[in-house]
Amino acid sequence: MDNVCKAPVCGADYGGTGTTVTTLSVMGAGAQGLLGVSATGASILYLQPAAGCYAAGDPLILADAAAATFPAPPAYTQKQNINGLPNLAAFSKLQQSMTLTPDGLTIIGAGTASNSFLSTKRSAVFLTDFTPAVAGELAALNAALPAGASIAYPVRSADGLAFYYQVTGATTASDNGIYEALRAQTTVPFAGGQKMPASVQPFEAVTGVSSDRMTLFVTSGFATTILSRTSVFQPFVASGATGPTQAFRVVPLASCSALLGTCEPGGCGAETICVWTRH
Repeated sequence: MDNVCKAPVCGADYGGTGTTVTTLSVMGAGAQGLLGVSATGASILYLQPAAGCYAAGDPLILADAAAATFPAPPAYTQKQNINGLPNLAAFSKLQQSMTLTPDGLTIIGAGTASNSFLSTKRSAVFLTDFTPAVAGELAALNAALPAGASIAYPVRSADGLAFYYQVTGATTASDNGIYEALRAQTTVPFAGGQKMPASVQPFEAVTGVSSDRMTLFVTSGFATTILSRTSVFQPFVASGATGPTQAFRVVPLASCSALLGTCEPGGCGAETICVWTRH
């Protein structure tokens, strides 16, 4: 039960530099930034500029594999640039503005004005028949955003019951920070989010959450820190686990056997999509 303390599924070390996923990354090309990963790792959303750092209109790549083979990365047999799809025109397409949900089917992201969240869904893996972007389950959350807020770093948990995001630029400065919105079941919309406890606020944003919602991956200064708890009713605290080095936008697989993220060896031009395995 949720109110019983137990060991987090991601209770492990992931220290060390990541291994580049060569079927996704173009070595020696421009920045390559992870946006979201399905729970199995078989579907990945990322940005892949032709050269240099990120710019408007960069290729937004959705890669799919027939099967997950982690900790060895699978062969992503289909990579499609979906940036120009008409039903994605309402989204801001930046490294911090979009994510892929754990089912590998739904994209959630900030709108072009960065003041509301939208979502779009495809009918199956390997397809790109995304529906028109709508607020949907996030409409009430959008309505409750602080005045003047810009939003980024959307993350939805594997069970669909928690949603994390970053608020900046709010009219009242104390409203800025990292937020969590919860719901009791996936058949109801998310209510307005609540600012997370002080232990989370020193970081820039949440980039990933474990399948049991007891391990949180947070970023600051293009590095990743692991926070944990032993019940979903407790606040997150420093876990003591060794996180991946030179790692940004890190997302765990459902089993936590591996993490995927952006390797940050120094400058966006050297970024690649990487995998870190559990020790």
